[in-house]
Order: sequence, then structure tokens, then C-alpha cells
Amino acid sequence: MESEFKISVIGAGRFGSFWGGQLSRFFDVIYYDNGRYIETDCRLRSLQECLAREIVFVAVPISSLENFLSENGVKIPVTSILVDLCSVKLKPKEYYCKYLPESNSYMLAHPLFGPDSARESLIGHKITISESRINKNDEDKIRGIFRDALKLEIIDITADEHDRLMAFNLSLMHHLGRTFNDMGIGELKIKMRSLAEIEKISSFVMNDSGRLFRDFYKFNPYSHIIRESFEDSFAKITSSI
Repeated sequence: MESEFKISVIGAGRFGSFWGGQLSRFFDVIYYDNGRYIETDCRLRSLQECLAREIVFVAVPISSLENFLSENGVKIPVTSILVDLCSVKLKPKEYYCKYLPESNSYMLAHPLFGPDSARESLIGHKITISESRINKNDEDKIRGIFRDALKLEIIDITADEHDRLMAFNLSLMHHLGRTFNDMGIGELKIKMRSLAEIEKISSFVMNDSGRLFRDFYKFNPYSHIIRESFEDSFAKITSSI
């Protein structure tokens, strides 16, 4: 592993600061943030300096991604590799193709974990890689960081299949977890093991912002379909009582 990699993270919110912290165990990492979502003390630098780094991880909310790329896409040096970390992939793919010059490289990735689930270690956790515009040497660099430094399992998947599966894994689970929280199951004096497991799900998702939850539904085209499927199944089961 080449320890001389110079890396930046755009977006120092809850996940961005966590991701950068993991990378900083092996590499030189700096951050840029517009000041609204900074979670921890980071090595903040100018946007220009961060965009000039060899590897630029983009950890901005997907609702801000199009605006970020439309304003800065042409400012990014051709030597910089952008790695998108959004939990939705079809829309980012559209944005990078639209706003990033063809001479620039990008990779679509999604870490399938967060600050809560990977609090103890990243080992054994997974990250997806979808269709990307990147040469093989640069792709191998990024894969090496994921596989050899962070010890992540890489899953290759299309952006479309990714979003369909994440509609179950994120949109639906966040919807259910927030519903359970609203019902107050955490306040019950007696919880059987199965309910206690559900409470864990609820506590995890409530650590994420409401904005993230809303973004799942707005930008993942499968979220509404999966929600409607759940509602239909819930009504079907209810009607059998």
C-alpha cells in the first residue's frame, strides 16, 4: 500500500468525518466543509486545496451533490480522482456524467456501514463499487485502499441494482426504525429479545439525520415502490386477522 497517497474528504459531517478518520490511520487526509455539518475537529483546508488532492472522497448529502458538481466540476484538476460515497448511485452517476469533464475520473462507491455499525472495526464490512469512469491503474489504487488498508469486502454491482437493494436496506429500514421510535418502544419496561433487536434498529437509524432519511426517498427511484409494496403486504396480513 502506497502510504504517500494524498487524500481529501469533501464533507465533514457525521459520516465524512468518520470515513476520513479511518483513512487517516494510513494516509494524509484533509477536509473541506461549508461549515454547516461539521461533526468533529478536522484538518480543514480550502476547497481548492482539497480538490487538488490525488484522491477526493465526496461525502456531501446527495441533495447537495448536483449543486456542488455544477459549481466545481470544471475546477477539478484532471489528476484528481473523485470517489462518490452517496447511499444512492443512479442520480450521482447522472450528475458526474453531466458536470465532470470527460477527461476527469470518478468512481461510484457506497460503504455499507456507518459510525455506529463499524464503531469497533471496519474489518469484514462491505463497500460497493458501481459503473465508474476511471482507468484501470487508478481503479486499482482505490480498490487497494478499500481492500488492503481498510480491510473491506468489495461488491461490484450496477447502479440500478444498488439502488433497488438499498431501497430495502436503507429506505425501508429507516422508515420502520423511525416508526418504531415514534411508537416509543424504547420506553417499554419489558422487552422480549425480538423486540429488543427491533429497538436496536430504531436507535441506529435515529442517529442519522432526518435529511438523510428524506433524501433516500427523494433520490432513490425504488424507495417509493418498496414502501408501497410494504404497505400492500401490511394491509394483506392485517386483513387476515
